[in-house]
Amino acid sequence: MPLSAHPALTTQLLDALRGEAENADRLAVDPLGLVLAACPSGDSRERELGAYVAAGLAMGNVVAIGRSVTRVLDCWRSGDALPFTVHRWVRGPDMQHLLDRLSSLQVRYGSLEGAFLDGYVPGRGVAAGLSRLSALVREGLPPTRGIVSLSADPADGSACKRLCLFLRWMVRRDGYDLGLWTRVSPADLIVPLDVHVIAFARRYGLTRRATVNWIMADEVTSHFRALAPGDPLRWDFAISHYGMMNGWS
Repeated sequence: MPLSAHPALTTQLLDALRGEAENADRLAVDPLGLVLAACPSGDSRERELGAYVAAGLAMGNVVAIGRSVTRVLDCWRSGDALPFTVHRWVRGPDMQHLLDRLSSLQVRYGSLEGAFLDGYVPGRGVAAGLSRLSALVREGLPPTRGIVSLSADPADGSACKRLCLFLRWMVRRDGYDLGLWTRVSPADLIVPLDVHVIAFARRYGLTRRATVNWIMADEVTSHFRALAPGDPLRWDFAISHYGMMNGWS
């Protein structure tokens, strides 16, 4: 039997969170703000690639993430070699392989959206599109920890937190999200399960699962989709940032 969300979980509560936590000060300490700062030209391919990198490296505190993202994008533009350690377990060769592959996919498909669309079926979620994008990114590359983490696949059970974050930025056109992709429905998006969203989900009875995986992400998203069928991730930024500021215990 599906879980029933806490009766206090209403659109009014969630919209109030948005009003409190979705602002320019919070954007400045969000990986999305790094993309806007690092790719100010608005060039869609550059922002698409910068967003993939920023979402992929969104591990740890925003200061460290910002240093890593800026270093990667600066080296990519200048053609300089990346340092051996890029961010946590992501190594320079992993990131160089990734940048080369993403750039080639942009040329081959016109954009990373085109590569995603090679598997995506509108109205049936984003899992198939993510699996196809993952396969295209990994094709012929060494299966290092860095490559695998930067190209997670829901077919492996992964919650794909960072790629779901990337999709949110690319697809949603409300708030601060970039809205660069026009052929993927916001209704199909899956919530990126960061620690703050997970704490919120447990507080409000959206999941009882102990394992953070794709099933949990889909289950949590279903509650938001019941409140906003066309845009279940409309509150994701606010939930995460309110949790950073105040906690959800």
